[in-house]
Amino acid sequence: MQSEWLGRTAESRFKEHLHEVSKALWPYQPDQAWLWADVRCDEMDDGCLDAVQAVLRSHASDCDKAAGCADYIEHNRERMQYAAFRAQGLSVASGVVESGSWHASQALRDALDGPRCQRHRPLRCCILSGLYEDFCAYRTNCS
Repeated sequence: MQSEWLGRTAESRFKEHLHEVSKALWPYQPDQAWLWADVRCDEMDDGCLDAVQAVLRSHASDCDKAAGCADYIEHNRERMQYAAFRAQGLSVASGVVESGSWHASQALRDALDGPRCQRHRPLRCCILSGLYEDFCAYRTNCS
């Protein structure tokens, strides 16, 4: 069960949204809705985001869900190149990305929480926030 969850991708979530759009477009024709969504999913698998977006835009005036999906493609096109990512051998599973991010941030926290690092924490905060001059003034006044 856990491997299924880890394998769930942003791509599969977007395909679920396409199926929701199809049900909204053809609420009383489930076969037509399934066929429409299946064609859109095949277009995504082939990397044809322009085609998917064009069809969604053609239904946007009648269906808010279609408009939302078309807007999502417009704003996230670079992140939605799933076919190209898979061709490069990259994983698009959200669990893999989330796990990697968590481990990287945990390693950084461990490195920054050591006893030698505690005295540098105010300096790091001031540098990251762009307040380095304030830190220098503070250190000068404290000396």
